[in-house]
Amino acid sequence: MTTIGIVLCVMVLWGLAIGLLGGALVNPWLIGAIGFGLAAMIFPLFLRWIAGENAGGTGRRILRISIYFLLVVPTAISAIMGLNLAGGGEPVTVRAEIASKLTKKVNDYRRVGRNRRVYTGSHNDYYLRLRLPDGREIDRRVNAGVYAATRSGGSATVRYHRGLFGIDVIDSVGVSVKQRGPGKKHVRREIRRVPKRQADDAGQSRGVSEQ
Repeated sequence: MTTIGIVLCVMVLWGLAIGLLGGALVNPWLIGAIGFGLAAMIFPLFLRWIAGENAGGTGRRILRISIYFLLVVPTAISAIMGLNLAGGGEPVTVRAEIASKLTKKVNDYRRVGRNRRVYTGSHNDYYLRLRLPDGREIDRRVNAGVYAATRSGGSATVRYHRGLFGIDVIDSVGVSVKQRGPGKKHVRREIRRVPKRQADDAGQSRGVSEQ
């Protein structure tokens, strides 16, 4: 397999794994650790490819070990979450409390060279922290309009599936927002999951304020 092919496979597999973990009501590091453990368990099956006569020197063997875990760990995570979701029960809808509203300041950078980025300003990301009836809390990213129209102490509806392995996976979240104008009717807005913006480099910083 060529270097480009390996890089593409790693990107696709990790993208799938992160996508499946995105709606799970569980610490992603826990699932990651389980995936790493499964990869380590089946590692001896690939030992001949990694450390055989044709493996080359120490540097090449270390590279093959890295490639192995970069490919197998996300595959194990995806398998765990896929089976969890496929074998789950019927969806459950509960009412959650809007515990707080959060604003995260994100610094923006623009690439001006191969290894250089220039600060271009900042923007805010908006989140609602929802508290489920069992005490668990989740953060949900929303647009500025929904953020402004909701208040702490309000309510939201959360629909989730109970997975095969006991891992709950969120299906949808809806909040009641107050419309402006005559009548001021309340309408339900569904919040689609928006992945958190990832930093472009180690220099990107975030500031968090809670209301």
